[in-house]
This record gives sequence, structure tokens and C-alpha cells, in this order.
Amino acid sequence: MKAILFLLLGFSSALFANENHLLKDSDTDSFREENPRNERSKRLRAKKGRQGRGGEGRFRKKMKDDVGQWIKGLPEDQAAQAQKVVQYLHTSNEVSRMYIREKRFQEAIKVLEKRSRLKLPPVFTSAPPFIKAVKAHTYMELGSIYGKQGQWNMAVKSLETAMQESGKEGVPDMLKTKVRMELMRAYKKAGMEAKASGMMEATLKEAEAGLEFE
Repeated sequence: MKAILFLLLGFSSALFANENHLLKDSDTDSFREENPRNERSKRLRAKKGRQGRGGEGRFRKKMKDDVGQWIKGLPEDQAAQAQKVVQYLHTSNEVSRMYIREKRFQEAIKVLEKRSRLKLPPVFTSAPPFIKAVKAHTYMELGSIYGKQGQWNMAVKSLETAMQESGKEGVPDMLKTKVRMELMRAYKKAGMEAKASGMMEATLKEAEAGLEFE
């Protein structure tokens, strides 16, 4: 039980950190280019970093509570099966992140492509949302790696798949938003301005749905 909880928490916090990292890259690249030595920009980035760490702490607590409740309801044989899968998710996540840090992108892609083909056992239908989102997260990571290499058409392909996966039941809204932002960025980088603009308009309309304006 404790081993499962530890691995799940490790994977969830790593997933959260990866998602934040993707957004930080896309949100601040142009700002850094325009203000390469601006002290104010440094302070803003430091503030965002502190806010991100606070968000991660809240996320970890929520995952701990969710996972604890989920594990309590599992029979012993299913708990063992869940442990095996979660151990793989945690290990593959850590290995791919290491490869990315070392700029060994092809090796990271190989790990993530294999993880994208993982079949979750039936017991995971009742798992916390962040586990159900593993495919969407994996394809988002693939898109990020292709983007780092300037392969924007490949990035678009991976992120479009991530978008499809993020639309499935149980995937957290937070991840859906991050995938959408990354895909819009990839469309722009790939020269697909019409698709990027269309997605931005659709995103705004979705946000406005159900609201009243004067």
C-alpha cells in the first residue's frame, strides 16, 4: 500500500512539474527575447516560480487524498497490479525527463512512444484523473520534444493526438488547457496561422459559454 502511494505521488508531482515547465517555456520565450537583461522580467519569473511551487504543493496534497481513497477500495490482487503499472509510469517518466535534460531527445522519444502504447488494466477505470490522463500527457511531452528540435510538423501531430486524448472522460481540465495552449503555439511555429487563430477563437467562445454580458 505505502509503495503504491509513494510511486503515485512521485508520478503525479513529476507530471505537474512537466506541465508547468511546458507553459513556462512558451509563456516567457518572447518576453526574454524582447527584454534580455531586464531586471523586472527576472523578478516576474522568480515570482512565477514561487507560485508554481505553491501550486505543486496543493496538487500533491490533492493527489495524496485521491490516491489514498482509491487504494483503500482495491482488493489485494488489484492493488498489486496497480503497483506494477504505476511503477512503470513513474520510472518511464523519470527516465524520459533525464534524457530531455541531457538533450538525448531520440532516446526520450523512444521511451515516451512506448509509454503511449500502454494498456491500462480495467482496475484503472476507477483511478484518479491524473492517471487516466497519462496518454494525453505523454503525447504532450512528445510534442514538446519535437518542438525543442524545431520539428514543428511532428510537434503538431503529437499535440493533436494529445488534444484528442485530453477530450476523454476523466482527464483534468487543467491538462486540457495546457494541451490546447501548446497546440496553438505549435500551429504558429509550423506556419499554420489559420488553425492557431481558429483555435484561439474557439477557446474564447468556450470560455464565454453560459456567461452573461452587458
